[in-house]
Amino acid sequence: MDMPFASMLERDITNSMQRRSSRRPLADALFRSPGGVWIYGAGGFGRSVAKELIAKQVVVAGFIDRALAGGLIDGRPVLHPAHERLPAGATVLLGLFNPLHPWSEAMEAARCAGASEVFTPVEIVDLLPELSNYWLVPSTVVRSQIPELAAVADLFADSRSVAILRDLLLFRLTGDPAMHPPVDADDQYLAADLRREGLQFNHPIAFLDGGAFSGDTGLFLNRNGVELAEWVAFEPDAANFAQLAAAGQSLRSTRRSFFPLGLSDRLENVSFASGGGASSHLGGDGGRLRVVAADEVLGGFKPDYVKLDIEGAEAAALRGMTQLIDAARPKLAVCVYHRPLDITTLPRQVRACLPEAKLYLRQHAYNGFDTVLYAIP
Repeated sequence: MDMPFASMLERDITNSMQRRSSRRPLADALFRSPGGVWIYGAGGFGRSVAKELIAKQVVVAGFIDRALAGGLIDGRPVLHPAHERLPAGATVLLGLFNPLHPWSEAMEAARCAGASEVFTPVEIVDLLPELSNYWLVPSTVVRSQIPELAAVADLFADSRSVAILRDLLLFRLTGDPAMHPPVDADDQYLAADLRREGLQFNHPIAFLDGGAFSGDTGLFLNRNGVELAEWVAFEPDAANFAQLAAAGQSLRSTRRSFFPLGLSDRLENVSFASGGGASSHLGGDGGRLRVVAADEVLGGFKPDYVKLDIEGAEAAALRGMTQLIDAARPKLAVCVYHRPLDITTLPRQVRACLPEAKLYLRQHAYNGFDTVLYAIP
């Protein structure tokens, strides 16, 4: 008999955490690094790591960043990992938290530059929980999800989804890039291996695009043989919306209804950090935007396909379109990485909306980003 998923998880977690615990603790390395403490990545997350360390009296020697090498950030030098050597005994903290740059490549580059130890964002957030972001939270929070994850595994229709769920949990716990599930980077929202399972469209479709960004998903579907008879899109960021409008103009035969609004379960104003391209998100110290429930503004609309990539508002948006889903029974693609608990709560919510649907999990980017739940009625 196959090992129950819960038992398999506990076994794999125990083995992974034993390997992690064999390393020197980060707190010890920060104050006992003969070559100083360096931050790999001088973007927003890397600078936030440096700021928090400095506030705790840790001396940050500088940054490592290919694009910004040769300059200074807050008076600290920025080195190029391929062109300059770190001081002997240097400790490096990965200040990279985005979907584009695999931690494995950054860790290898840091070691080649002379780093004696490299610590991942998972280890950093265990020590500095105030840096929690998206799915990245202290490992104690992740561990608390294990019973629920074991139950959620039973909702998926294939073994690959279960393997992705397991690997993501191990990656979130350890930060070990070797634990990260394989990435299908080129087919997000039209997963190639799910087309034979029903993620295909043999007629012009009505597409509801929640978090349309620049219109990239609609254009991607069109390029891959999915004709959009109607494209209804929601995008609250003004700069993104301008690009979305331009993208819509390129599909002249498609009926288009684009809204400079966010999706939720009610009409209200919420805080919004805009101007960040793909990283514009609800909350933060930004301005205010209006969000609406799809059921309130799309009466009679029956989508064939719904995509939700709305920075943590997916659960609320699903609550706000229950009538639409009940009437149309569309295929769904829902991002489940914006909040730590989404990977357990959203599959249950989607199952309640579409009890007849087959559920699948796929990984479309690095570092735990772009994890998508597909529902195919």
